[in-house]
Amino acid sequence: FPLVDPLPSYGIGRDVPTNYTYKPCIFGSAISNVEIRGKGVVDGSGEVWWAKHFAKRLNVSRPPLVEIAFSDEIRIGGGLTFKDSPFWTLHPYAPTN
Repeated sequence: FPLVDPLPSYGIGRDVPTNYTYKPCIFGSAISNVEIRGKGVVDGSGEVWWAKHFAKRLNVSRPPLVEIAFSDEIRIGGGLTFKDSPFWTLHPYAPTN
């Protein structure tokens, strides 16, 4: 999860008010007609993130596992499993349809 400028979905962060945040594992902005599917697991290693959150040892807010912003015609599924998200698992933000 690389550090990036705050995303428009939640600005400076929910956990820690900083000028940067962690980029979601899967991220798309202003995309159209995209499918995210398959027979696999997207594992966000959430246990580490949640332990730091509850111990108040975060320096930067946790990322969602998947965030799709300002997009349309997005399909997710087909046997794909999302688990152990650091924050929200699936965060659609300002979809156009």
